[in-house]
Amino acid sequence: MRKEVILGAAFGAALASPFTANASGGHWLVDDAAIFPPGTLGLELWYEDFGDSTNGFVIEPAYTFNNGLELTGVIESFSFGDGREETYGVELKSLWRDFEAGDDFGIGWVVGTRNDDAGSLDEIFAYIPVTFPLTDGNWLLHLNAGWMQDRSGADNKDGFFYGVGSQYAITPRMELIGEVFTGTGEDLLAQAGVRFSLGDGPGLMDISYARNLDNSDDDWFTIGFAWEF
Repeated sequence: MRKEVILGAAFGAALASPFTANASGGHWLVDDAAIFPPGTLGLELWYEDFGDSTNGFVIEPAYTFNNGLELTGVIESFSFGDGREETYGVELKSLWRDFEAGDDFGIGWVVGTRNDDAGSLDEIFAYIPVTFPLTDGNWLLHLNAGWMQDRSGADNKDGFFYGVGSQYAITPRMELIGEVFTGTGEDLLAQAGVRFSLGDGPGLMDISYARNLDNSDDDWFTIGFAWEF
């Protein structure tokens, strides 16, 4: 899963009404309980710079079917010095309660896989995203808890992860986002940034900074974009 790729790379070196694309989502480690509207194609992409010649580029096209099931494809490419690693994945997401449709809060489920560039299954994961809208929807609180199985080694390794995130709209076209995220046996990561709407269309831009809060000074910067069609 991308969350674990980010954890490894770092250790080794909802939604206010003006924002019409995906809410937290994208490069944020803590996901939201929201999906693109049914019949909508979404596209998210971002670039991450970890320093020391380590960087990553990710693209995620997504489509939500009329039954409310969102299907996302994931293409990731990470550079580690002189080497480069590609992974590919598929994610399914659906909601039991939808705060954007008028429910008091949002809750859903996500399952997915990651494969290496040879097609071998590296990871299986599942998690529950929950979103609570606060102060008339200008402030969103996101909670995640999930399980991941690393199948890349000789033995399968199971672990759990969880995180807390928040979004706050400070103007009709700009919002602040922050989060903390950790997993079984992993360090605590924090990320904060700002999101802008791109003109009057359904495009968004994110700029963020993330840092390991525990035993190292690992950090990274991200710039990301999202559209829906």
